[in-house]
Amino acid sequence: MDGGSHEVWMGSYLNIYRPKHFLMSDGEQTLGVGLPWSISASLLRPNEKILSSGGDGSFMFSSQELATVAHYKLNVLQIIWVDKEYNMVEFQQELDYGGQKEGVDIDYIGYKEMAESYGIKSLRVHSKKALDSALVNAYGSTEPMVIEVIEDNHENIHLRDKIDLV
Repeated sequence: MDGGSHEVWMGSYLNIYRPKHFLMSDGEQTLGVGLPWSISASLLRPNEKILSSGGDGSFMFSSQELATVAHYKLNVLQIIWVDKEYNMVEFQQELDYGGQKEGVDIDYIGYKEMAESYGIKSLRVHSKKALDSALVNAYGSTEPMVIEVIEDNHENIHLRDKIDLV
């Protein structure tokens, strides 16, 4: 799992019951590691669905690895949380600089269309209900898949209560 706001939310609510089945950067804000890690995990466990999760900013650090996923038809599900900014950096700037933010906005690209250009099935969702349905679809298949989640990140400022931002 890539670093970022989504990592804190998922780390807080995702229950993992099997040792050696979960990789995360543990709040170090490591960007771009999720997809390469999922490729390695898929090669080691080809019969298991491997979930990779990353924000749009972190995903773009290694998005070209979708070509590897497609080429080898890896059993990988990539979720991309789209808020069009480096959100964790933004609220750190708000805390440190009194509301001034610099260099945190990300231009939107069609991640669904990007995945499809590699021949990977992809869905774009806008709600929890649609995400639940997309996850059922993804876990019912051994094909690679990308789910682009358009999210509202206004609650993420509360993450500062969950982590140390020093």
